[in-house]
Amino acid sequence: MADEDVILASVSTIVAVAAARKCCVWRESIRYLGVYLISSKSLKCSLSDSKRSFYRSFNAIFGKVGRLAAEPVTVELVKSKCLPSLYYGLEACPLSSAYFKSLEYVAVGAFTKIFNTRSKEVATSCMEMFNFPLPLVCISNRKSNFLRKLYVSHNISCRLCAECQFYY
Repeated sequence: MADEDVILASVSTIVAVAAARKCCVWRESIRYLGVYLISSKSLKCSLSDSKRSFYRSFNAIFGKVGRLAAEPVTVELVKSKCLPSLYYGLEACPLSSAYFKSLEYVAVGAFTKIFNTRSKEVATSCMEMFNFPLPLVCISNRKSNFLRKLYVSHNISCRLCAECQFYY
């Protein structure tokens, strides 16, 4: 490939690469199947859009139901309508303890609003009483189910990925 075929132009974080008369835009993050991947040395996922989606659905539910419905009803609505948007695709992403703390903060924040308290301990005990698992437990279960399905897959690439993940 000749030097004139490749043009690199850097504008802040966006780099346009032109090769063979096709332009490709390099970005800090991309959305693939609803999961935002961040450019980094290793695979990283962004939780900001997941958290935004959770807050949007939680505020919609809480705005309609608010203090009119009993707390168990609100908790079940949050479990069925809000948590899927928060946990979507996270079983395939490598998550550090900081990510889990961030997700726990979101869940505890929802419970502090539902039960009208400012105490994290009260919200956490309410989560236990209503069988609302912490994000670490829930995502770990989802990840093990995901890897189990990959392992029994007939696709050799999927099986190889699952076997590599079991060692980490």
